[in-house]
Amino acid sequence: MREAHKSIYTQAIPGINRLDDHVHFTQGEKCIQHFGDALPPSEKLLLDATNAQQRGRHTKYWCETTTKIGESSIRDTFASRDAKVRQWKEHLNKEVDKLAKEIERVEAHQREVLRRRQYLSDVTRVSEMTAEFRKRRPDREEDDIDRLQLEELHAALKADGDLQQCFRDLKECQRQMESARRALMSEVELKAFSLNISRRTQHAEPILSFPYKPEDHPSDQIYHPNTEEDWEKDLADKIQKSVATRQEASTCCLRTAATVKDGLSRVADAWFRTSKALQEAVQRDERALFNVQNRLQTVGENITSTKQRLASLNDDMRMQNRGKNLQLWRLQTLTYRPGADHIRDAPVRRLEEELGNIEKRGAFVTEGITRNKELLSRLEEEKLEQTLLMEKLTKKLFIERENCLGLRRTVAVEGVGLQDYVTDL
Repeated sequence: MREAHKSIYTQAIPGINRLDDHVHFTQGEKCIQHFGDALPPSEKLLLDATNAQQRGRHTKYWCETTTKIGESSIRDTFASRDAKVRQWKEHLNKEVDKLAKEIERVEAHQREVLRRRQYLSDVTRVSEMTAEFRKRRPDREEDDIDRLQLEELHAALKADGDLQQCFRDLKECQRQMESARRALMSEVELKAFSLNISRRTQHAEPILSFPYKPEDHPSDQIYHPNTEEDWEKDLADKIQKSVATRQEASTCCLRTAATVKDGLSRVADAWFRTSKALQEAVQRDERALFNVQNRLQTVGENITSTKQRLASLNDDMRMQNRGKNLQLWRLQTLTYRPGADHIRDAPVRRLEEELGNIEKRGAFVTEGITRNKELLSRLEEEKLEQTLLMEKLTKKLFIERENCLGLRRTVAVEGVGLQDYVTDL
C-alpha cells in the first residue's frame, strides 16, 4: 500500500488541493448515465449527486490516509536520524572525554619533566661548583675524582637533553590531541544543533515532500553537504585518527617515564660514585692530617728534649771550661816556681793529667753539642715541612669536606634503587 502510494502520488503535503489535480476518476465513475438512460432527469440528477457525494467521501478518506502515511514516514525518518545522531554524539563525547583525560595525563608528564629538568639543573650547578671548589686546592693534580665529576656532569647533561626531547614530543602530542578534540567537539556541536532542529521540526507540520531524499533538499544539508555514508565515514576517520593520536601520546608518556627513570638512575649512580670518592679522599686526608699532627707533636717533643740536652751540654761545657781554666792557672803557677826541681814534679804531672782529662771531656761535650745542634736543625726543618703539610691538608679538607660535600648534601638525590647507596655522607 505504502509502496503504491510512493510510486503513484509524489505530493503528500497537507493543505494542497489534491482532488482534481492528482486524483483521476473515469467518466464511468463520475456519472451513472449508462446505468439507466430511461430514468427521468430528476432521478438521474439525484443519482449523480449521490455518486459525487460518495466519491468525495472516498477522496477525503484517501487524502487523510495518504497524509498519515507521509507524516509517519517523516517521523520514522526523523527518529532514525535522531537515533543515529545520538549514537554518534555519545560516541564522540566518549572519545572527547578520553582525549581530555589523555591531555591531562600528558600535561602531568610535562610538569614532571619540568620538575626533573629543574632537579638536573641543580645537579649540574652543584657539580660545576664542586669542580670550581676543587680547583682551589693547594695541589691541583688531576685524580679519579675529577674524572668521576666529568662523567657525572656528562650524565646530567645527557639526561637533560633526553628530557628536553621528551618534552618536545609531549608538546607535539598535546597539540595533535587538542586539534583532534576541537574537531570532534565541533562535530558534537553540529550533532547537538542538528538534534535541536529535529526536535523543533518534528512537532510542526511536514514541509518536506514525500518520499524524503536529501539530495532534493539542499537546505537540509547545510552542515552536512555530503551523504550520510560519507558523513559517517568522515566521523569514523576522525575517531580513528583521534584513537591513533591517543595511542601515540600514551606511547610517548611511557617513553618519557622510561627516559626519566633511566636518566635519573644514571645520574644517581654517577653522583654517588663521585660522592663516595670524595668521602674516601676526605677520610684519607683526615688520616694523613692526624698522622701529621702526631708527627708534629713528636717532633715538638724531640725538639724540646734536644734543647734540654743542649742546655745541659752547654752547662757541662761551661763547667769543663771553668775547671780547665783553674787547672791551667795552677799549672802556670807551679811552672814558674823558683828553683830547678819544680820541672815535671808530681804536682805538675798530676795537673797535666787532670788537664788532659778535662780536654777529653770537653771534646766529648763539644761533639755532643754539635750532634744535638744538627739534630735540632733537622727537627726544625721537619717541623716546618709538617706544618706546611698540615696547612695544605687543612685547606684541602675544608674545601672537600665543607665546600664540596657540604654543597652536595643540599641536593636530594632522586632515582631508583637508592637504598643501595650511602646517602648520609
